Amino acid sequence: MTDNLLDPLVFDSVKVQRFVREYRCALCGSYLAQYPAPDHKWYVKCPEHDYAMKHTVVKVRTLEEVAYNTRKAEREMNPLTEEQKKHILESLGF
Repeated sequence: MTDNLLDPLVFDSVKVQRFVREYRCALCGSYLAQYPAPDHKWYVKCPEHDYAMKHTVVKVRTLEEVAYNTRKAEREMNPLTEEQKKHILESLGF
């Protein structure tokens, strides 16, 4: 694999399955798919953004951490009011 950022990612058949499972498109968060390439290799593509490149993929775990931290920050910035807390406790039977 070259160091050119504009070259699509190409893998052998074993590594492509792991890569597709562990990475997502960094632009939209979509799943990646594998497509045949020359010399018994595989390209990785996003359904919306075409070929995946080094700078257009992100690990699934990173996306999960970002989503968690975003939800946590939103809760800290907008805490529940007493009325909302009371309604939640009543709906739970307390």
